[in-house]
Amino acid sequence: QHRKNITDADELSALFCHMRDNPGHSYDWEGSKMVFKSFNESKRKVVESALIATIPNCNLKPGDYPMCKLTARVILDSLNIDASSTIFNRSSIVPNALPSTARPSTTPSSPPIVLPTPANITEPIAPAVSASDIEAFIHQMRPSTSDQLLVPSRDPPATSN
Repeated sequence: QHRKNITDADELSALFCHMRDNPGHSYDWEGSKMVFKSFNESKRKVVESALIATIPNCNLKPGDYPMCKLTARVILDSLNIDASSTIFNRSSIVPNALPSTARPSTTPSSPPIVLPTPANITEPIAPAVSASDIEAFIHQMRPSTSDQLLVPSRDPPATSN
């Protein structure tokens, strides 16, 4: 997904925008690692939002579940995810990895950056999350006994005579 966003020059992709705005920066795709595995998309997105809130990144938005650093830390700690091990390594940057056809042309001037103010915010602000909401979420994230994989015994079943 992320490689395709860069190849397609997707302006909504933080990865593409970072590479466009920082010529010479690239990503070490082969060095990527799984941080959290779940078949539940909501759980994955909560963990992604927690990581965005916790570590330095180039994301354009706070994720699908915006949260403060304190909430993010509680979620990551409850799942035994060490956010410090997910920080990218500057030595993994590959110079000039952005294809020359995708490099932006230089322009004499850029439009000014408009910071959001209460008058020009167009997206709704996420509701506050209570401590009980966090506790309920953490309880949901932990594997239950029904989620455990049962492995059959190697011993053959006993036969009755």
